[in-house]
Amino acid sequence: MLDSVAAFQARLPLPATCLAPELWRYKNEGNANIILTSTSRDPRCLHPGLAYLLFQMIGSVTRPGFLTFQSDLKIVAGLRGLALRIRKCDVETGTISSKTKAPRTTPGYAEELDYIHQVIAPLLGIEYMVPMHLLPVTPSFLTALDRRIQSDRPETRWHKCIDTRQEHVVITVDLTGHPYSGAAHGDFSPGPATFSVEIKCLSPRSVKRTTCRFCMKKYRDVDSSTDPPSSFCPMDLYSGSPARMESAFEALYTQPRNNLLLFRSDGSVMPRSAWEDLVHQFFERIIPVHTTLVSSSSILDTLLTPLLITILQQEPVLQRLSRWQQYLDTWDVEGLVALLGDVRSRDDGTKPAVNNLLDPPTAEEWAEVLATIDPETRPSLPRTTRELRHAVLKHLISATLKDCSVFISLWVNPASHRTVPAPTLDETEVGRTGFLKVRWNDRGYLEAEPNPDETTTGTRVFYTVHLIDLDPKPVKNLAKYYANDQAIVANYLSRNIRKSCA
Repeated sequence: MLDSVAAFQARLPLPATCLAPELWRYKNEGNANIILTSTSRDPRCLHPGLAYLLFQMIGSVTRPGFLTFQSDLKIVAGLRGLALRIRKCDVETGTISSKTKAPRTTPGYAEELDYIHQVIAPLLGIEYMVPMHLLPVTPSFLTALDRRIQSDRPETRWHKCIDTRQEHVVITVDLTGHPYSGAAHGDFSPGPATFSVEIKCLSPRSVKRTTCRFCMKKYRDVDSSTDPPSSFCPMDLYSGSPARMESAFEALYTQPRNNLLLFRSDGSVMPRSAWEDLVHQFFERIIPVHTTLVSSSSILDTLLTPLLITILQQEPVLQRLSRWQQYLDTWDVEGLVALLGDVRSRDDGTKPAVNNLLDPPTAEEWAEVLATIDPETRPSLPRTTRELRHAVLKHLISATLKDCSVFISLWVNPASHRTVPAPTLDETEVGRTGFLKVRWNDRGYLEAEPNPDETTTGTRVFYTVHLIDLDPKPVKNLAKYYANDQAIVANYLSRNIRKSCA
């Protein structure tokens, strides 16, 4: 674990190089944030303080004490490109400048990073958190960025734009960049083969104990879509059973929607039609593909699925997510709303405390809630307003965990790079979570062995695993969560469909 909270969310000095709009290009966005990625990995584009903090962050998580200050610019430039995470807001009048006069009501990034470090990291593991820092910005910089990326954004996202009222944005490493490039040797040509996979894990929670919420929701989603319901079930992914996990990925390949994304090393999201080529090219560079055995229709099942299953079985991310999603949401939003209604109906002099049940939580409250978490103790029904407040905040934590994604990046030792000296093993391993050795077995199937010893045959494939989209959920949304939950269940029951997700 990191030695200090300050290292996790440091407020960096204002580096002019990072505030050049031309350094950034559009990458992706969700409902609340836009992600930009740097256009250069030249270490001269990195502010020394930023490079050192990122370097310290990565080094302290993966290989404590390994890196030295003298190598920070080279190593950080070689590790990853940079990324900006910028808050969005509704376009109210169609002009960017008009937004600057309106007050902001959403929590800032400082609160979000506090929440991730203080609440989420102890539950899921600091090793799976993404290094992030606060970067002071100006309205003119944000306005210039908003105009610069407008044409690159999908039209379906144009109802929101960059919130130019922010005082800080988050600067971090670009997880889609390869962790080693020629930059460490003064060469900024394209690096080795790499790609990344983002899996939206969703909730495995289970009319609600037999059918998971995702499988109920997809029947409501089909009403507004021309596609049939997906056969993907998160319970298959969480099961740990290779056969069920294979079924989960097969369903995701068929209908990925927003539950599975593949990225190239330049950070671009690959269209579904290009997935087979991307995966095939990656494996062609590291291990001869048995083209007679691998048809174009089975490339993902044959090559990608074994790696993803091996990694997800080796790393405890899904087990931790499942454990805390269920433990922290003991009463479900339906039960919480009923308990809140019961407390509010009392006339016992507790009204001031009741009115505070849905106030925004403080850092002190998050710490207090975390101290009450004991998975070995069976939760008891909240009997006081304080206990009910804790139950509400635990539900919000579980909502964060149900909406996050697992981000896996894969790369190989670029020993075949012609213009760059082969890296040392240490350089290649910086920032990794683990590695596999892949090979074809006697039956012609791909095998992936996690963290093998030196006697194991096969080609090394390094990987990182991170959990992303861990922002806190607003307590004011509890009523919306309840209404949405009721609509999903009612729609599912009206169809007379019964599916067991156990």
